[in-house]
Amino acid sequence: MARELSCKKPHEHHLHLCSMKTHLPENELALLRKNPKYVCAICGGRVDRGFNLCAPKRIRT
Repeated sequence: MARELSCKKPHEHHLHLCSMKTHLPENELALLRKNPKYVCAICGGRVDRGFNLCAPKRIRT
């Protein structure tokens, strides 16, 4: 629950990795993580698109 309170867009939390990993199969989650460009400042999750994170930060390349 603390993650939801810290989420920058709680109304979109169902689209965030920390929420989706509780109900999506690993093969679907792997598609989100295929080429990570963003990391979550809260949980450290890495995904391709920032809108799938509570507090996205661009990964420097």
